Amino acid sequence: MEVIYLGKAALPEFHKPVVAIGAFDGFHKGHQKLLSRLLDSARELGGQSVLLTFYPHPRLVLDPADRQFALLSTPDEKIALLEQTGLDYLVIAPFDYSFSMMLPGEYVEEFLISRFRPYKLLAGEDHRFGRNGSGDGKVLTDYALQGHFLFEEVSHHRHQGLPVSSTRIRNLISESRIEEANELLGRAYSFTGSVIPGDRVGRELGYRTANLTLKGDSKLLPPNGSYAVFCHLGGTSYEAMLYIGTRETIDRNSSRRSIEVHILDFNQDVYGQEMIVDLVSFLREDMVFQSKAELVKNIRLDEKNTRKALLKERLRTTTSSPRVAVVLLNYNGQKLLEKFLPGLCKHLPTGSKLYVIDNGSSDNSLVYLQHYFPEVAVIKLLNNYGFASGYNKGIAQIDADYFALINSDVHVTSDWVTPLTDIMRNDPLVFAIQPKIKALNSQEYFEYAGGAGGFVDLLRYPFCRGRIIDLIERDQGQYDGTEEVFWASGAAMIVKGVVFKALGGFDDDYFAHQEEIDLCWRMKRLGGKILSSSDSEVLHLGGGTLDYDHPRKVYLNFRNNLSTLFKNENWINLLYIIPMRLVLDMMIALSYLLKGRWQVFYKIVQAYVVSIINTLYLIHKKTHTDQLMSELRIGPFRPKGMLRSSIFLQFYIAGNKLFSRIPTQYFR
Repeated sequence: MEVIYLGKAALPEFHKPVVAIGAFDGFHKGHQKLLSRLLDSARELGGQSVLLTFYPHPRLVLDPADRQFALLSTPDEKIALLEQTGLDYLVIAPFDYSFSMMLPGEYVEEFLISRFRPYKLLAGEDHRFGRNGSGDGKVLTDYALQGHFLFEEVSHHRHQGLPVSSTRIRNLISESRIEEANELLGRAYSFTGSVIPGDRVGRELGYRTANLTLKGDSKLLPPNGSYAVFCHLGGTSYEAMLYIGTRETIDRNSSRRSIEVHILDFNQDVYGQEMIVDLVSFLREDMVFQSKAELVKNIRLDEKNTRKALLKERLRTTTSSPRVAVVLLNYNGQKLLEKFLPGLCKHLPTGSKLYVIDNGSSDNSLVYLQHYFPEVAVIKLLNNYGFASGYNKGIAQIDADYFALINSDVHVTSDWVTPLTDIMRNDPLVFAIQPKIKALNSQEYFEYAGGAGGFVDLLRYPFCRGRIIDLIERDQGQYDGTEEVFWASGAAMIVKGVVFKALGGFDDDYFAHQEEIDLCWRMKRLGGKILSSSDSEVLHLGGGTLDYDHPRKVYLNFRNNLSTLFKNENWINLLYIIPMRLVLDMMIALSYLLKGRWQVFYKIVQAYVVSIINTLYLIHKKTHTDQLMSELRIGPFRPKGMLRSSIFLQFYIAGNKLFSRIPTQYFR
């Protein structure tokens, strides 16, 4: 993008210029809509995109006595925002009183046509120009009908039925309604300042602050109070608390407005540096406390609320260039590593890193990794903590935006990660996603562990597209595409890092099996989506550690499923689900006994006995989980992927043994 200050530099000979006109203060969603039409029109007409704006802002010239008016964006901020858009030219024209007194016809003919020779003009439907704002879209339409240029009036972008405007956003910020203002802006409202020395009182309080002086005096600041913010120093983002106020608790006679930022978990001198502050959430109004001890107590509460607010903000956003960690858990799996790790390394996405978390292996896994794959990062755990806790302990040592979790017995033939992370980047509410999972030994069939995405039925029994009960379907493309499901398979899934860590990862109590269903259920309770996409495909050996009908696996499946159900379902539904589950599960146990599988029968009964014994503990976990969901929820629970029927009734009574044959009206 080329920036031209009109009057200081000559305009170039534009090629079929498509020109959009406006003040563009704040560059909010309405402005973004106009700019999108500008760029589309330039492409369609084979011309160049030109955005024409003015400095100073017309309001500052036409009503200099209005001390309440302030800018949402400075010229430098406006340039920085537009540089990311693909615009060809930004022209900043000087605005003064004599310019404002031009008649509409003079403005169009002697300024727009004479100087820009526009092939097409675009303006918002409320655009006014000329003396006393007497020019409007009708005037421009008349000139267009005379053949001077093409003209398009772009309608307002509306939010909750009202037009998005700079005035509306200013009012919201002036009322400390930061989240609402950010929604209309399409980003966090920000300001820039330089760090200057202060009186070092913050150090005495245990909260060292960076004191800021703003660049220019026309930038809008929110009212006095405390705010949760992100701040940026030297290209690095930090979590921080912002205080704006007169600091009367420290100095009762103070009247000077102070702007101070406390960066969380940070202890470096930043004097003289430029800091960008992104406002996220309003915490409280400025208050006068009776003592410094009372002030510190409230700052500690501010810190707690800041961490919570910033975590919620990170849950609902994504980064444009995410860091991806491909993570594999290993326990005495040298043979599996020898067979499957070379493919993982060969098809590792550019810019990502492969980690192997070793669960205290006693075979030669670590020696093999060190000798043949020294480029793989190895995280060594002292004991076998199982699938759930092993992943948790290992991932706690990895910093990444996305974690691609993959079993050690999964074969990949291409980059399975990038197609899925691309989907996640485009929708910040996608918290987990899985590829299509097919059987390694029967590659025309889906694989038992995840198929084409997981579902749960009325009584919360899990099943998959491509596998119901023990019937596995042939893959004929019947489930191709990207669809929202209830759970993603732990055999191969990608999770959003900040969500995984905010939820505490997998439930450590599970050891293995169904931990991914519990995690996905909690993600959905936060308001997130779980997807399955055929854009990516992997082959899973399945049963690489234990057979699917192994008594130990059956015990963990039943115990963990009961825990997942109790922890995540509401109390009212539990009143009917638990008794019905007890009856059905005992029938399943008896069927194993009749087949002579008394060990499996015993393990199902044991799962119930252990769950009943641990009832008080399960209630404690449910209370803690419900509280966490309430604190971090960013949207309503998403029931997509739930079957409003029993999968056993569908399979055994209705004869719908294939997922595709279950009537769609049964699904939420």
